[in-house]
Amino acid sequence: CPIDPHGPDRSGTEKVLLQPFMEQTPAYDNTNWNIRPYDRWNGNDNIQTQSTKLPVFNCPSNPSEQASGAANFTYAVNTGTSHMPPHRVQGQPASWPSGPYNGMVAFMLYDQNPQTPLPPNWPKGDSMVKFASITDGTANTAFYSEFLIADVSKTDPTNKAQQKYQVYNHWANGSSTEAVRQDCLNQGAKFDIGRWQMRGAGWAWSFMGTGNGYCHTMLPNERSCHVFNGGHDWYGRNLMTAGSEHPGSVNVALADGSVRTVAETVDQDVWWALGTRNGGESVQLP
Repeated sequence: CPIDPHGPDRSGTEKVLLQPFMEQTPAYDNTNWNIRPYDRWNGNDNIQTQSTKLPVFNCPSNPSEQASGAANFTYAVNTGTSHMPPHRVQGQPASWPSGPYNGMVAFMLYDQNPQTPLPPNWPKGDSMVKFASITDGTANTAFYSEFLIADVSKTDPTNKAQQKYQVYNHWANGSSTEAVRQDCLNQGAKFDIGRWQMRGAGWAWSFMGTGNGYCHTMLPNERSCHVFNGGHDWYGRNLMTAGSEHPGSVNVALADGSVRTVAETVDQDVWWALGTRNGGESVQLP
């Protein structure tokens, strides 16, 4: 799944590329590839093809809407974990900035103008993620999961039922997956209302704030934070969780095409292992 937020012709999500395979060929053919995909901030000529709410991108149990439901979606692709395993050991290498990320997404830079190079701390582009890249096995690696569209009326940080709707304005820090998760959980009410209002609002634009990727650093139905370890907010530093209104669980599509229901009480190590395609973990879903 290639995602590139920089450069007009490659800043779409995998959902844009899936359209010809979902009986949406006319919309795909009418996409203007010389401009960015439609987004809520700017808008452009792709509004006609990319601001439609497609049922296939939405779980019927999701109660929230953004922007009157236009372009809403509730399924995101797995961006992996913040750090490589072992996830509980401090000092582990992060899944950035030199790539490749350890989930199912390739974050691919466009051809940069040498006169305006990217800052040195920005990540390099990943290679395409292929099935051969899933060395942990397709039955042991998450591809997609569902999430809850942001709801700015649910702001109680002590209410677990509301936390899964929230996005905290915190760039969580830590040198292991476990440490980053705990730092996010330790935050109080530091809401980023602007970005919070974006999650689930647009399926075409690959900006992380729209939530087209979800992470396996946080457990299902936990709170989301903005990104981990600071820096810019593009690419795979996503700390947005899987979530749903199904009682105590989320649905996960694995890379082998099967769909499993995963309890929000899933063992942390199992969830982290499910999020990495190449972590070498032997843990599997029960």
